[in-house]
Formats: sequence, C-alpha cells, structure tokens
Amino acid sequence: MKFSEYKDPKQLLEMGYDSEVGEENSISNQDRGYCLERIMEIIAKNDERIEVMISYSKNIRDDEGGQHDLVFEWKEKYVYFECKWRKDPIGSEVISELFGKNPNSSLGLITMSRVTNEAMSKIKNIRSRGIPFLLIERKEVHALVQAYNPSILSQRKSFQTYFKSNL
Repeated sequence: MKFSEYKDPKQLLEMGYDSEVGEENSISNQDRGYCLERIMEIIAKNDERIEVMISYSKNIRDDEGGQHDLVFEWKEKYVYFECKWRKDPIGSEVISELFGKNPNSSLGLITMSRVTNEAMSKIKNIRSRGIPFLLIERKEVHALVQAYNPSILSQRKSFQTYFKSNL
C-alpha cells in the first residue's frame, strides 16, 4: 500500500482502525505501522520548527544499516522514533531494540497499541540514565490528528508540545 500518496492524517487514521477490526481490506501490522509513520510525518511537516530528517517517504538507513521509522531534528537535536500499531501490546523488546540502535540519543515511541508494564519499566530505566524518551500513545495521536490543520503552520497542539515537555 502506498501511504505516501495520502495527505490527510484523519483518512489514514480511519484506514488503520478499519484494519484493526478486521475489515475486508484490512492491512497488516507492518502496514499499520507505515500508516502511523505517514500520519506523524504529515503532522510534523506542518510544524515549521521541526525538520523531518527520515520518514516513511524517505525510507533511509543510517551509516550502521539501522532503519529508523522517523527522525526529527528539533533545536539541533535528533529524535529517533519507532512507530508501532499492532493488535498486540508493545513489549519491552521494542524499547530494547530502539535503545540498542541509539543508546545515547533522544528516543521516542509513537504507538496506537497498548504498552506493557515491562515496556514502561524499560522506558523509565532509560529516562533514569538521563536519556530523553518521548512516549506518544493513542490518545496523544488522536489529539495531534484532531488538531491538524494544513493551513496553519506551528499549530498549538503539535509535536512541539511534546518535545518541550519531554526533551
């Protein structure tokens, strides 16, 4: 599925939900993840204070061959994100994998799935080491999508809101 052709995050969110409940044309966990990446890319590109370095549309790997779902530059810092939208909860292995790719960088998980207690413990452990870890869950994704307005740059409810309070 070519999510890069879609420009409306609300339409993409609806596609993901349709597949969650098993609609006829449902998409895989991986494709729902791509769908979420595209939603976040659209929203971030609408905020002039954030530069999208790596995204679903760009599909770039770093020098070590590691793939990142999204990488944003904000205030001269890179923030490395994983985007997950699965039927099953997000476990600690996802957090370990992200941390393993970028052990001393600002990290983030954007998820429409529930996060297990073990994963939350892993995030707290990373934060206790002084490494910023931004968690954007389903309710925050909804807030970002609902607030999205392509005619207003630097909208009030944007990634900037989360970056300021967590990085």
